[in-house]
Amino acid sequence: MKKITFLLSTLILGIAAQAQITITKNDFAIAGDTFRISNAAGLGITDLDSTGANRTWDYSALTAVTQTVDTFVSVSSTPLLYQLYFNNQFVYPNTKATVATKINTPTLPPGAPITISNTYGFYKVNTSAFSQVGFGATISGLPTSIPYDSLDYVYRFPMNYGNVDSCKYKFQLSIPNIGYLRRRARRVNVVDGWGTLITPFGTFNTLRVKSTTYATDTIYITQLMFGTQIVQQPTVEYKWIGTNSGIPYLTINATADSIPQITSVSYRDSLRVPLISIGIEKLPTVIRDAAIYPNPATSQSLITFTLEKAGKVQLELVDAQGRLIEKLMEATLPEGIAVYPIDMSSKAKGLYFVRINNGSSPITLKLSKQ
Repeated sequence: MKKITFLLSTLILGIAAQAQITITKNDFAIAGDTFRISNAAGLGITDLDSTGANRTWDYSALTAVTQTVDTFVSVSSTPLLYQLYFNNQFVYPNTKATVATKINTPTLPPGAPITISNTYGFYKVNTSAFSQVGFGATISGLPTSIPYDSLDYVYRFPMNYGNVDSCKYKFQLSIPNIGYLRRRARRVNVVDGWGTLITPFGTFNTLRVKSTTYATDTIYITQLMFGTQIVQQPTVEYKWIGTNSGIPYLTINATADSIPQITSVSYRDSLRVPLISIGIEKLPTVIRDAAIYPNPATSQSLITFTLEKAGKVQLELVDAQGRLIEKLMEATLPEGIAVYPIDMSSKAKGLYFVRINNGSSPITLKLSKQ
C-alpha cells in the first residue's frame, strides 16, 4: 500500500511540475531588483513557430557574447524633471509610474545637432497590466519627460495560455528649433504556448508570449519645413516568462516575415567570465525601409532607414559613374529608425547615388539634384 501511495504521489508531483502556470503582477520586477542579461548570437534558432501546450523549448546551447545588468529603481530616484508626468498622481494619474529602469541611449551620427543621454523607461504595474507610460531623456543637456498619450500595455494580467489582447499607443518627441518625431503604434499579444524552457541559466516552467508591433513614424524637420511619414515593418518579440522571473527568462526579437529573421537573443543568466566570442560570427545589421525625401533635391534632403539591430553603418554619396563624391557619415547606430540630412546645396545638377553600407550587402538609392 505504501508503495502504491508513493507511486501515486510521484505521478501527481510529475503532473504538477508540468502544469501550465498563471502569471500576475507579482511575477515581475519591483524597485531594487537587478538581473544579469546575456546577449547571445542567434545561431541555430530557426523554428519560432514551435509552440503550443506542454512544449519543451531547449535553448541550452546558447552562448553569451556580451552581458549587461537590468536595474529597476523607484520613480522618485530618477531626475526630478523626469518625474513631471511620471510621479504626479493628482495632475497626471494616467502616466503615474510605479517603477523605472535605464534603457539604451541612442548613438547619434557624428555632427548631429542634438545629444541624448541618461534615458529611463517608466512603467505602471498593477493587478490588471504591466504598461509603459513613457520615457525620460536628457536632450542637449535638458532633462525631458515624454509621456505616452495612450499607454503601451506590454502584458495583461492574469496571464494564461490562450490569452489574446491588443492596444494602441502614441507619443511625440519634440526638439525645439529642430523638429519632432511622432510614433503611433499597435501591439498585439498572444500567449501562444506553455511548457518547459531550458537555457544555460536553468530549466523553468513558462508561458510564451508573442508580441507583434506595428508602427508608423512621422518625422518633421523645422529647418527644412519638411516632414515625412514612414510605415515601419512589423516586428515580433517572443518572450518566455515564469513565476517570480522578474523579467522574461528568454527574449527573441525577429522580423514579422513568413520566415522570421532573428535580430537579437537575450536571456537571464549568471555572471560568466570570461565571455567566449571566438568562432561566433559577428552578423551585420539588417537595413530596411530606406528612402530619400525630397527627391529630386534642391538644397537638402533626408535619408531615412531602419536598422533591425545596432551596428556600424556608412553613408556615401557617389556620382553617376560610381566615383566617391563625399563620405556622409560613418558611425555605430542603435536599433530602430535613423534619419540623416544630406546637403546638396553645393552639388551640381544631375544624378547621384547614396550608398548605405552595413558591412555585408550595401543598399544604393538614386538621388537627383535639380
